[in-house]
Amino acid sequence: MIIIGVYAPYDSSDNNIKDDFYEDLNHVISGIRTSYDIIIAGDMNGRVKSRENNEIVGKYAEAVENNSEERLLELCSEHQLKLMNTYFPHKDIHRFTWERPSLNQKSIIDYIKARTKSEFRVNDARVKRGANCGTDHHLLLATIVYPFPRKQNNLRLSEQQTNNTTEKISEIQNRVT
Repeated sequence: MIIIGVYAPYDSSDNNIKDDFYEDLNHVISGIRTSYDIIIAGDMNGRVKSRENNEIVGKYAEAVENNSEERLLELCSEHQLKLMNTYFPHKDIHRFTWERPSLNQKSIIDYIKARTKSEFRVNDARVKRGANCGTDHHLLLATIVYPFPRKQNNLRLSEQQTNNTTEKISEIQNRVT
């Protein structure tokens, strides 16, 4: 599994700066074999509109988009990534990742992205308030379940190996006697 942390340029940044960032990120992701699971987490400074039955964006995104939406969706489409925190229903207080209360502004600009076809399953992604890191962003957490092999299967294999070994020892003993 590869985990990448990102901090994209502001939506108001020069288009060349944003293009360079997305080109660099695209290059990094392209260099990762498709057999690896990928999680990309961080501030993308892109606001995306909610969508029904979409492979990239869920129905719990925002009602508005910004200029960075197109670049973000293009990156996700090219690498089969999903914006995981847009797929889970939560109260607004647990959805909006950035907030400026003095101007009554809030948005979802931080995302946890994962490949649509991954070994793991994301069971939830939500904002956790209370972590004070001196920023106007809130902590975004995901609950990820990774399918580790079950011990029961390993026990069955070792039992089979023990039985096979015992049978071979019995054969050898029968030949000797």
